Amino acid sequence: ACGKDLTEAWATSCSHIFCPDHAREWFREHDSCPVCTDADGKGTKVRMIRVGSKDASLGPESLLIGRIPSDMKKAMSTSVQFWMDQKYAEFWQNQQREQDLRDALKRLVSAGRRKIAEAETKQAMLAQGRDELAHQLRAAKQELVVRQEEVQRVDARRVQVRRAYEDMLSKAAGVTPRRQAPPAISLRPPSPGEVGRRSAHH
Repeated sequence: ACGKDLTEAWATSCSHIFCPDHAREWFREHDSCPVCTDADGKGTKVRMIRVGSKDASLGPESLLIGRIPSDMKKAMSTSVQFWMDQKYAEFWQNQQREQDLRDALKRLVSAGRRKIAEAETKQAMLAQGRDELAHQLRAAKQELVVRQEEVQRVDARRVQVRRAYEDMLSKAAGVTPRRQAPPAISLRPPSPGEVGRRSAHH
C-alpha cells in the first residue's frame, strides 16, 4: 500500500498485501481490510498471514503461486489500480504543498511591498517637511530684511522731523541753528552702558 519494495509483508484473506509497519498500525485497532472497508468504515473481518522473510527466496508474490489465471489477473488489476490511486493521492498532496508554498511566498512578497510603500511614503513626508521648513526659513529672512529697511526709514523720518522742529524754534527765537551731521543709524541694540549715559544726558 505504501509503495515499498517488500521482502516481508502481511497478506489478508481478501488478497491484499501490506508492509509490516502499516499492517501493525491498521490491524492493531481494526479486524477488517482497509482496502475493502467502505466509506462508513464497515468491512468484513479478514484473516492475516505473514509471508516472506529476509531469508526466503520468494516474497509476497508467492501468494499467487497455484492461483488460476483469472485470480492472478484480478489481483494484478487491483494491485495496479491501488498503486495508481496511491500515486495520484501523493501527486495531489505534493501539488497542495506546492500551492501552500506559493501562497506563503505571495503573502511574503505582498507584505514586503507594503512595507516598502510605507517607507517610501514616510520618506516623502519627511522630505516635504524639510522643504517646508526651508521655505519658512527663507520667508523669515526676507521678512527680517523688510523690517530692517522699515526701521531705517523710520529713523530717517525721525531725523527730518527733529530738524524741522529745531528750525521752527530757531525762527521763533530769531537764531540761526547750527547744523550737525546726523548721527549714523545703527541697528545694533545699545549696550547697558550706552543706555545709562543716554539716561544721564537727558
